Amino acid sequence: MFLGAALVASVCPSVAGAAPRPVTGVVPPVLVVSQPVRLTLAVPGTPRKVAALRVRVVLSPTTVASAGTLVGAITLHNVAAHRARRVALAVTVPANPPRTSGYLIACVRAGSAKERCVVLRRVAVSPDASASAGIEAERAAGLISTSTAIRRLAASMHAGGAGDDALERFRALWPLASAADRTFMMPMFLPPDTVGSAWARKGKKAASTPVRQRRDVDPCARFTVRDAAAWVEMPAAGGKVLFHFDPDEPAQTQTTFVSAMDTYIYTPLTTANGFHEPLGDGNETCAHGGDGRLDIFISSKITAGGGGFTNTYPPTLDDPCFEAPQPVFIALNPTFGVVALAHEFFHAVQMAYGYRKACAGKVPWFDEATAVWGEYLAYPGNHFTLHERPDSIRPRAGFHVSYDSWVFWYAMTKDHGGTKVVSGALAALEGAKPHTEPAAVKALDGALSGGLRKGLEDFAAHAWNQDPIGAPGFPITTDYAGWNIDSRHPAIPPAPTALKLAGATLKQVPLSWPGGLAFGDREYTNLTVPDANVRELRWTNGFAHEPGLDVQAYLHTSAGTWRVEDWSAKSTVTLCRDQPEDDVDRIILATTNADLAGLSYYTGFGRHADTMRLRRRCAFPTVYAGTWTRTIHSPSSGWTETITGDARFIREPLLPDIAEQLIPVPYNLDHASATWTVSGQSPGGGNICQISYSGNGTETVFNDADAYMATRLTLQDANPYLTAPTTSPFYYAIDVLGKRLHPPTYDINGMPTCGGGTTEPTWTDYLDIGLFQDANGGITPGDPLLEASATTRTLAGTRTYSDPSIGDNVITDTWSFTGFD
Repeated sequence: MFLGAALVASVCPSVAGAAPRPVTGVVPPVLVVSQPVRLTLAVPGTPRKVAALRVRVVLSPTTVASAGTLVGAITLHNVAAHRARRVALAVTVPANPPRTSGYLIACVRAGSAKERCVVLRRVAVSPDASASAGIEAERAAGLISTSTAIRRLAASMHAGGAGDDALERFRALWPLASAADRTFMMPMFLPPDTVGSAWARKGKKAASTPVRQRRDVDPCARFTVRDAAAWVEMPAAGGKVLFHFDPDEPAQTQTTFVSAMDTYIYTPLTTANGFHEPLGDGNETCAHGGDGRLDIFISSKITAGGGGFTNTYPPTLDDPCFEAPQPVFIALNPTFGVVALAHEFFHAVQMAYGYRKACAGKVPWFDEATAVWGEYLAYPGNHFTLHERPDSIRPRAGFHVSYDSWVFWYAMTKDHGGTKVVSGALAALEGAKPHTEPAAVKALDGALSGGLRKGLEDFAAHAWNQDPIGAPGFPITTDYAGWNIDSRHPAIPPAPTALKLAGATLKQVPLSWPGGLAFGDREYTNLTVPDANVRELRWTNGFAHEPGLDVQAYLHTSAGTWRVEDWSAKSTVTLCRDQPEDDVDRIILATTNADLAGLSYYTGFGRHADTMRLRRRCAFPTVYAGTWTRTIHSPSSGWTETITGDARFIREPLLPDIAEQLIPVPYNLDHASATWTVSGQSPGGGNICQISYSGNGTETVFNDADAYMATRLTLQDANPYLTAPTTSPFYYAIDVLGKRLHPPTYDINGMPTCGGGTTEPTWTDYLDIGLFQDANGGITPGDPLLEASATTRTLAGTRTYSDPSIGDNVITDTWSFTGFD
């Protein structure tokens, strides 16, 4: 409606001492997001020739241009002196940041002189180009009054092009309307067979003359006369529905719609799947409410609402927001067919639940989406939705976008429990009666099995809707074509990004995130790893500080299978391709706005939200954590000490990555604990005195003076120092040492005749494996005490050895430490 308007304004360029002239042209009051408008600016001449004349237009929340967002710009070269000119340029309001209004400001800069700006006017910003959206944008911005908005909305609904949500907007204005406005609005709430209805076939006038209304007087009082004779009436659904056909419609239309209601619509969309039945209208005072049946009017003359709508009767003064369950009537142009009838009928089902249909807290993105879902419930695989909702397969479709969100709810019924997902959601809204959109989202969150956030995570895989869906390990097995709802695949992204080192040893790859994310929306990053020299991938989460942004990573390994990992709360993730489970050759990242608490709009146009670091070798892990068991046994004495423990070590943070190729990298103790048990008895017999050993305890290990030596872990890549590189080059050593100066003790007792007893200290080398020695300082691969690993991600092993220096003790160690970031 507003796109054809031209903008003509006078703007003074940057001439010393000059001031901007007043705006003399007409500025359109509404700009539509993402749709360009061609504007013309009248720019006065300059006192001398300039090399460049730059004109830009910004949309600002204040009258200061620097606070605004650039929406259009043009540069003219070699501009002659003393020549006024008209400058035409396209102005486009982006979706980011989301705006509802602002000041349109034009700025001109001549050559290197100071830029001069002028405020053109305050404008409203509309989310779409429909007349109803534009009217509401003007009202919300304060550019027109509520009364004017009501009258313009009513006119636009009759003229066509008002938008599918025009009646929703009209109902939402009822609580804001004056008594006179409500009297004016009444005909829009009356069924077409009521004298005075805005939808009456013959445009009959009201039965009585309007009277001056007070705010506490029911404006419905004079609208009571019906004109049923102008319609052909036919019952359906066992008498629960009454069709009213335009006499000009053919008999076949009557048969088709009645049969559809009886066979495919009424029972499947109500009792058969746990939904309420539409409320009867017998208690309605306007138009007497008829006989209590659901009234459906079928006429080719109906054009409002795009050819079909479901409308409430007028609200009562004590329930202006339609919060209680509501009876409705349906009006439909038959050219849209029986599938559209199923859509409108499901709106009647929704109205049978008690939650807000107007005012704050309404959830049109849920209402329209589930009504489209109702089409599929009645007519699985229908073609109406495929042709009318082409955006539904695109990656951004879903949840917050009214009609297109149907595919989200369809996926939820497939994954989370069938039709009870939608019936449960309606019941949750009815129980919560939310007065804000976040409250409505909270109610839906509680209704969905696993929660709404889990549903959004799952839907990110569904909405990808192309290879590798159905591949081994991928969480989704069926695409939209397999569900018989669409055979097309979205073109996202046009080509994957190949991660290559290109001869470098280290490379940072910015992952561009092209747009903003509204609540429930998602973006994808498609990556391949064709370069075998890339051994490590480290992803950095650019939105780790945003708890509402959910990141699901789908990883394909060289083994040919997929897996999914939740990277939402991780600031970094490191994949070492030396490990079979991390040897990935493709990564799909799905970033979803799952901000259930704030419903925030996250921005990211053109900036690098995430990065991927590529390395020719895997960096050492940041953390090692693991467990071990150590057994020390003396065959001659029968004594055995068994130690089990766990420990966690953190890489020395001051050492740079390059140190990993030069020295043993130290890992400092974070925590460790050990549990020890001493048992056994001497093997003597006869009159020989036998000795028994017993004791147990648990110790938390600290690096203090009493430990005598430090509990520690070191790791080194030995290959740079070996004459013959090995496949297990990562030398490591781990010590967990107890209190050597004040060790715990165990009991020694004689039996049966030796009598007496004493205590002895336990073995405090709780774990002692490997050699703390530089690979360049004498270690050879043949050393029996050397511990080496083929990977840095797992340090594990088992061994048994003797220690002649302390008797005939036999030591058996088993350990397993995992490295991670």
